[in-house]
Amino acid sequence: GSGVGQVVAEKHVRQMNKMLSGVITRGTGKKARINRPAAGKTGTSQEFRDAWFVGYTGNLIAGVWLGNDNRSPMKRVSGGSLPAGLWKSVMMEAHEGLPRHPLLGLSDQYHSIAPRNSRENASFWGRILHNFTGR
Repeated sequence: GSGVGQVVAEKHVRQMNKMLSGVITRGTGKKARINRPAAGKTGTSQEFRDAWFVGYTGNLIAGVWLGNDNRSPMKRVSGGSLPAGLWKSVMMEAHEGLPRHPLLGLSDQYHSIAPRNSRENASFWGRILHNFTGR
């Protein structure tokens, strides 16, 4: 092909996938756990001005940022809370019907999660609304 070729050694990709999958399986990004291997990173700026979760699977990559345009602090929103939960919600929907593609260095094992239901979704979106509006 005419592409640039391999830019990162496979062993480094494996190491990175192992580290970043740990964020979801046992770290600050547990709320992002989905029904297939995934990896990601949470982030929270000082005084809760910004919060984000960026993650990927063998199929898709997505990032969620939450913050105020005027840089005012949010009500203790961290990357592992609302952004991770929103990422999970979007990725569960986006992966519907897609085949599972592995991530180098990870087994195909994953922590199963209960299927989403309308009550869970309503609660999730209600928390988002409350955190941004106080209602």
